[in-house]
Amino acid sequence: MKNSAIVLFLLCCLTAHLGAQTAPRKFELQASSPQFWRLLDRNAQLAKVAGGFGFTEGPVWDPAGFLYVSDETLNKIFRVYLDGRKESFILLGDPDGNTFDETPEQCHQLRLRGPIIDNRDVAKIRTIREGVFEPATLSTLYPVADGPAGLEKAVDELCQRAAAAVRDGASILILSDRGMCAERAPIPSLLAVASVHGLVASPFKAGYVAAKHGVLGLVKVLALEGAEAGISASALCPAYVRTALVERQLEDRPLDDLLAPQAVKRLLEPSEVAAAAAWLLGPDARSVTGAPLVLDLGWTAR
Repeated sequence: MKNSAIVLFLLCCLTAHLGAQTAPRKFELQASSPQFWRLLDRNAQLAKVAGGFGFTEGPVWDPAGFLYVSDETLNKIFRVYLDGRKESFILLGDPDGNTFDETPEQCHQLRLRGPIIDNRDVAKIRTIREGVFEPATLSTLYPVADGPAGLEKAVDELCQRAAAAVRDGASILILSDRGMCAERAPIPSLLAVASVHGLVASPFKAGYVAAKHGVLGLVKVLALEGAEAGISASALCPAYVRTALVERQLEDRPLDDLLAPQAVKRLLEPSEVAAAAAWLLGPDARSVTGAPLVLDLGWTAR
């Protein structure tokens, strides 16, 4: 009788556990900042639109009336409509396959000593023809006489050549400045932009602030590793710049509030940041390495 009671007790516990597993999950909107409710109505309700996905990213709303949802497991991007319909929009033929699969192709590795490589390393990479590795070399040179318009055209053409190389099977793209001279200059290949949030912090911006601090950390490492090769590394750290993104912020936030941390109460103009970038990439800034160029209008002076 005692054993029967134990079995009955276990069955009841198992039934209760299974019932808890099959109960519908409940979700609710929670705001970590009061500003959240300026975007959504407090009475907004959450509802399931579609299911059957693996690991997903997104979604992104399209004004045409559907969501873009990226399913990382299936390597597909879906259009999901509010009535629950799902349309396969793009099938991503991932050359590496599923990250969790164990296949012989995933044994191929290209190991580098660090983020900065010398001409010997480039020469080795250029000659690799091993399985999944297919390098392609693209020139970044353009006629100096063409001026800024020529640079813009060169960047567009480089993007087109890079896309064509990938379509032809290239998996490694080498951007080369070989052959540069007074008449033909290379497209600048790297300019780090950290913003003033690489030096300070603001509430409710954890991801953004962490990323910008990380950029400055990377710049310091590159400066140390590239010193012997004559490579300098720096980053621009501007305060708020008059851009479309900032203009949209000002629709919901007073300008005085936005500029409160700055000593000089104005927005930076894009031309000011462009001038600083041109100087930083030019020969007169070769001594600036491992440190940011700060354009913060007195933000960090406090």
